[in-house]
Amino acid sequence: MRLSDRRAAALIRTALVIIALGMITACDAWLTKPSLYNTVGVQVTRRDGEGVPGANLTLYTGERPMGYGTTASDGHFTFTRVPQGLYGVLAAPPSGYALIETLLGGPATDVVQNLNVADDTLGPVHFTFLKVGNGDVVVRVLDASGAPLGGVKAQLYTSTQKLDTLLTDATGTVVFHNEPFGSYGVVITRPVPYNSYNQPNDSLLSFRSPIIVEAGSRDSARFVLQKCAEQIRFHVVDGQGNPVPGALSYVYTATAVLELVTSGPDGTGLFTGVPCATMVGAYIIPPTGYTVQPGRGHQYIDGLSPQPNVTLDITFTLQKSS
Repeated sequence: MRLSDRRAAALIRTALVIIALGMITACDAWLTKPSLYNTVGVQVTRRDGEGVPGANLTLYTGERPMGYGTTASDGHFTFTRVPQGLYGVLAAPPSGYALIETLLGGPATDVVQNLNVADDTLGPVHFTFLKVGNGDVVVRVLDASGAPLGGVKAQLYTSTQKLDTLLTDATGTVVFHNEPFGSYGVVITRPVPYNSYNQPNDSLLSFRSPIIVEAGSRDSARFVLQKCAEQIRFHVVDGQGNPVPGALSYVYTATAVLELVTSGPDGTGLFTGVPCATMVGAYIIPPTGYTVQPGRGHQYIDGLSPQPNVTLDITFTLQKSS
């Protein structure tokens, strides 16, 4: 081979090496370059986590739809080959389902925006729908120790009307069965001495709302009542100031007798269950051998308002029978 031929062959081999190296470099860049397409997973469920099938989905960017889908029986759908960028997903409830804002108002829950599709670490987009149908409302009333309170009046209501009124059973429970789809509230009438006079304009009642009723639901409202009671100590004496034992006295409100106590050997008795900051009265029934002058300030003392951490003292004066 002539010298010129050998040089030409060497130049060709060099060119081939350069081309091969360029191809390897290009392949390496292609292999390591992040994908320009990713996925967007969508999950549609009820409040209890049950999947919602048949929800219609729209993937969009700006005002332009980029894809459509429908959730499967498990409530899932995945948009594939989504170009990287900023997206939103719109979800439409299927027949028999509704958005929570149809009951409660508030911001729209059928759209999720500003999804940055840049890699495969984007978590599932989640929507929650309500299923139209009847359900139950369970009410439990307990005292501060966790003991159930039976006989407490509970009423179910909507924003436009009062509904059923029931009493809690021995377990402190009442159930409003098979109520239609909607938003409800429950109000209970606090029994004496669980009246909470520390809450302005709410001396007798406690409320819970909103309570959502949907198909098969069993939402609950739980009330824990703090007993609030103060003390009144009464003294029973005769005309000479001597103690009178065995006198029966009771403390009362305008609607109920709260507590009955008999005076002891020293002529005193103590009421311990007087509701906080409420007006009460005390009435005396003399023992055998004694009488009491009728009327206010003698046989009964009203307008009493015990204060927290203060024992209120009152005195009844009796006369010995002739």
